[in-house]
Amino acid sequence: MTNESDSTHALSGLGSAPSPAEIFAEADPKRKAVLAAMTRILEKRPLHVAVGDTTRKALAAEAGVSRQSLYERHADLWDRFDSLRQSTRPAAAGMAELEQALEDARSKLATLRRQKDEAAEAARQARQMADVFARTIAVLQEENRLANEEIARLSRQGAILAAPSTEGATIIVMPTARQTPDP
Repeated sequence: MTNESDSTHALSGLGSAPSPAEIFAEADPKRKAVLAAMTRILEKRPLHVAVGDTTRKALAAEAGVSRQSLYERHADLWDRFDSLRQSTRPAAAGMAELEQALEDARSKLATLRRQKDEAAEAARQARQMADVFARTIAVLQEENRLANEEIARLSRQGAILAAPSTEGATIIVMPTARQTPDP
């Protein structure tokens, strides 16, 4: 059983999903709800039914209309939905390929996450080593400063002779005590 409005909407065709313009232009609020629900279901973003549920019952529930009303008053939309859902089902072979690609992507993601964690650990260890080196350099600089002060003090007292070398180091000569022969 169809009504007059169904024949005017037959121009929409069975082969295409409802466009936003078609949904907006629809005057009948129930038809508008069915068209919008059809789009959401086929685009896998329903609001009221499970994603992937492309049954007629799901269409009615998503649109908020009874199945009987949908069948009796909007049979063209019912047929259009059936046609569209049949054309959007992936082939079994294609599905297997998609599942394999998904598994490969998950495996690669796990590898990349592991590599990221390893790189983060290496960076942490490098920062620790840099801190150790910086502290070691500071200690050696302080020891060098103290040694230079001690050399300067001993040189002033005449206990040693200190002279800079051409390489920038200080050469220390310890004077020896002269022994005098016993009488």
